[in-house]
Amino acid sequence: MRPITKAARPRARRARRLLTAGAIALCVPLGPLGPVEAASAAEPTAAQFAAMGSTHAPAYRLPPGCHWYTYTYRVSPPEPEWSLEVFITDAAGVAQASDVMLSGADPTQGTKRFQLCASNTAAPGRFTIRGKLSYRHYASMPIVDQTRDYSGWIASSHFRVSKHRSARCVKASKKAKRLHTARARRAAHRACHRG
Repeated sequence: MRPITKAARPRARRARRLLTAGAIALCVPLGPLGPVEAASAAEPTAAQFAAMGSTHAPAYRLPPGCHWYTYTYRVSPPEPEWSLEVFITDAAGVAQASDVMLSGADPTQGTKRFQLCASNTAAPGRFTIRGKLSYRHYASMPIVDQTRDYSGWIASSHFRVSKHRSARCVKASKKAKRLHTARARRAAHRACHRG
């Protein structure tokens, strides 16, 4: 082996520095090359979901038999893929109707119909419309699947339903008030319940 001359020493020092820098680079992991977007949006709170939609129905009178009525809905989901489940309950809290709206098939606001039958509806009283909004959030990172589904209740609404009183019901009710007997009250209840 030949000894290192004075002229070759600077080159040897540069080579050692390059080798050392390379070894350090291999041992130290690299950080992120740039800012990374959030994989998914934060899940909305109950108050935020309530502000994403609403429903409305006016007061109705329910005569004997089954009849169709309407309500309106409006939603503003943060994503284009969504669904809305609507539930209508009567004055006793019993489910009377339901419906489903879907993106691609239904607009974000519109009018829908529902049916009530006097024979099995608790009325008169306050009815409630509740809506459950669901939507899908697609992540902005294409490599890792970070898709999220979120669901929550939009603002509830209420409307009043009164039952039609037939002539027989009106007559029996007047008789029950005049006589003040249990028998007359039962007869009035039967007459009015049957419409």
